[in-house]
Amino acid sequence: IPDMTVFEISDSEQAKQILELSLTYNKPLYIRCGVEAVEDIYKKISVKPGGSFTVIEGEDGAFICSGVIVQYAIEAAKKIKFETGKSIRVLDMYSIKPIDKNALKNAAQTGNVIIAQDHNIIGGLGSIAATVIAESGIKTNLKILGINDKFVPMAHANYLYNKFSIDTEGLIAEMKTMLQKVTDRKSTRLNSSHV
Repeated sequence: IPDMTVFEISDSEQAKQILELSLTYNKPLYIRCGVEAVEDIYKKISVKPGGSFTVIEGEDGAFICSGVIVQYAIEAAKKIKFETGKSIRVLDMYSIKPIDKNALKNAAQTGNVIIAQDHNIIGGLGSIAATVIAESGIKTNLKILGINDKFVPMAHANYLYNKFSIDTEGLIAEMKTMLQKVTDRKSTRLNSSHV
């Protein structure tokens, strides 16, 4: 819908700020909210259309996500750092439309991007973010995680997040696979240059 603003809430403070903004917002506004209880991420923030938050800084890769997936990405980034030493950025794209193009371009500079969403992989955060990154001309490894374009059976949210690899374990596995492919390519190039 033209001129529609789309927000997705990732914690209680963000919910409070977005709902307060909605009281005086003079354009169409859609707010997405998960059904699962989430941990608090923010103390005091200010939200705006086209905004985002870098929850964790990182240079080796980036999780671009929104809503409940942000808490999983935070845990995944911490575990990856502990297990591998790699620093993974966590970017909370609470404003899906309009979107923070500069934050997406900066995340793409890490070279390894996973966009994770509690949504169909077509037409959501993944499609929007991937388009921005592609149009920027930045070369990066990129994978979109979410619900494949099919009907999903009724089940507990935690089960479904695991099934579609958008929980902590799924995000860790996907990012480690991406990082390993980069390492393997570098090793292959290095070995072939010595032949």
